[in-house]
Amino acid sequence: MKHAKKPGKKKKFIFSKKNIAIASGVVGAVAILVLGVLNFQFIYGLIGPLGNRTPSGPAIEETEEVPEDPGDLEEEIEEENDEKGEPEEKPAIEEEIEEDEENEEEEEENLEKLPTIKLEIYEGPTYSRAGDVCYYRVKATVTGEPLPVISFSKDDSEGWLGTGKAQVNIARGTQNYTLIAVAENSHSKASETITLAWNCNVSPEIRSITLPGTLYTGRQYEVYADAVDLDGDTMSYSWSVTGGSIVDNRLNPIRWNTPGTPGDYNISVVVSDDKGNQSEVKTIKATVRASVSPITNSTSVVGYTDVTAEQLVSLFTSRNSTRADRARRLAPIYIKYGKMFNIRADIAWAQMCHETGFLEYTGDVRSDQNNFAGIGATGGGVPGNSFATEELGIIGHYAHLAWYYFPDHVNEYCSIQYDPRHFENRHKEYTGNTTLGFLNGRWAPGATYTDKIALFANEIFGF
Repeated sequence: MKHAKKPGKKKKFIFSKKNIAIASGVVGAVAILVLGVLNFQFIYGLIGPLGNRTPSGPAIEETEEVPEDPGDLEEEIEEENDEKGEPEEKPAIEEEIEEDEENEEEEEENLEKLPTIKLEIYEGPTYSRAGDVCYYRVKATVTGEPLPVISFSKDDSEGWLGTGKAQVNIARGTQNYTLIAVAENSHSKASETITLAWNCNVSPEIRSITLPGTLYTGRQYEVYADAVDLDGDTMSYSWSVTGGSIVDNRLNPIRWNTPGTPGDYNISVVVSDDKGNQSEVKTIKATVRASVSPITNSTSVVGYTDVTAEQLVSLFTSRNSTRADRARRLAPIYIKYGKMFNIRADIAWAQMCHETGFLEYTGDVRSDQNNFAGIGATGGGVPGNSFATEELGIIGHYAHLAWYYFPDHVNEYCSIQYDPRHFENRHKEYTGNTTLGFLNGRWAPGATYTDKIALFANEIFGF
């Protein structure tokens, strides 16, 4: 029966002959190896110096051994590696450089996708009279992927100029405006600003040219230009005419000597400021009529003389008459039938003003009678004749004048049908005297009746 070993009891090493022999062999082998290495170093120490000695010369000088260049050593190692066919490993620094280059390329690609924006004024400053503004037109140039969307802080064109463009209106007297433009895509957004200011100098503007009224040959008239410079610059004038002469064409107003021949003539003016800006040329047509001599009691009533409705109405407007509107209705009718009867409309009009008190009707005749010459109003409260319309009243006026100045009827209206005072339906008052003064004591009592008619008629022509 075997007994179990007791735990924890160490096994003793027995120094037998066999164990001693093995140990001695190992120690001897190690000693031989050590002696071999030492002998190699000793022999190499003796032979090495002999190889470095020079073969000639009386004396042998010891030379200091130069350490080998590490770079040369690396090259030798590389050559040995090449000879052995071992694969060359890439230095770590080269790998880092390649990695940095790749990162830079990636960053450049990302930068190209980011939006950029640049603003440029492509028109302006330009003045616009509409709103009295100085405007600029600005365009934005953008880059980025995808292409950025552009927005402006102000665009007075309301998109009319198209994508990437904006108009900015600068009102007179306002401060500078800073336009902000933003370019935005899915990666980011960029902005650019540009400050715009009022830098417009406005050319003078000619609003109108004023003529003195009806113009006649061989006379001198004053002509005026209403011009304005919104910047307050000093203005100068240059006038020209297609007929007649100007006393000094650099003045305003000018004095124009009308030509001797009736007709239509152009009067032009251009205005400049002291900044070199020039207005547009303003031209007006001036109609010059044959001259009319001053009217007296010796002036013939027969023979139509050219006159305008404006000239006739001027007797009312110059007096600020409240009857000017009615006068404007009557004037063309007086001209129409003056030509038809060959009687001067200016004298007939002046007689109407005298008889009606410039259409105020302060005497026996009432306004609604359309009686413009006091026909049949013989005094003492007698109102005289009435006419159904204003035109019939004017025809009656001319027909009664014809009764005095023509030997017989001159047209279909020259009859008692249109003139109730056309007695006996014949011109029994005709004597051959066609002067204005002939009406004194006939049309109305007194020797001075026609004096006021002549006065008013001359006023029509500016005498």
